[in-house]
Amino acid sequence: MNKFMIFSVHKIIILGFLLVLLSIFLLGCHKTEILLQPTDNSTEQNNQEKEPVSLSTDITTGKIGIEGGDVEVRDSKSPIFGAKVRIAENTVSAETEISIHPVTDFPKGPEPGCKVAGNGVRITSDDFIKTSRSPMALFIPFPRTDDENSLNLMFAYNMSSEEWVEDSFSSISPLPSPSPEIYVGTIYQIDNNVIYFPVICDMAEMLSE
Repeated sequence: MNKFMIFSVHKIIILGFLLVLLSIFLLGCHKTEILLQPTDNSTEQNNQEKEPVSLSTDITTGKIGIEGGDVEVRDSKSPIFGAKVRIAENTVSAETEISIHPVTDFPKGPEPGCKVAGNGVRITSDDFIKTSRSPMALFIPFPRTDDENSLNLMFAYNMSSEEWVEDSFSSISPLPSPSPEIYVGTIYQIDNNVIYFPVICDMAEMLSE
């Protein structure tokens, strides 16, 4: 009876020891899983924050003083060759750096029946520029189309809010163009977050909506 009891006690101790080892092993695995979790979450978060448009490093930069002037993309290899911003006299009070950036990835069209038809143009400055007197003129390349039922427009897109812009200062108002392949319009401020995209709208499809 005593031997049986001793054997049973030893058996219980061994089983207890094995349970302790198993618990330590499982705890170690659990800790490893917890340590790996933040890495997976950060990757998923980065993917969610990815912008719908990609910005190019092919940038044209110029300086505009109180006398005004133009900054123009003259590199024929640029995807926005011919893009230009014209700033009137007294728009800026000191020499200001103006840059023109091509945007080659497009968001979804602003309205049913409308689609982005070409590369976007982003205008930036090292100082906030806003005018209520003489608007700034933008010259933006526009893909040629011979469809009589289409309407060629230029829309402003805010890359921070990921929305099409409707305010009167950032949106672009059309002017007579010297060529069907150049869209000319005016803006009253330079917003570094805004991109201007050429948009072609199917009038029949718009009217059917």
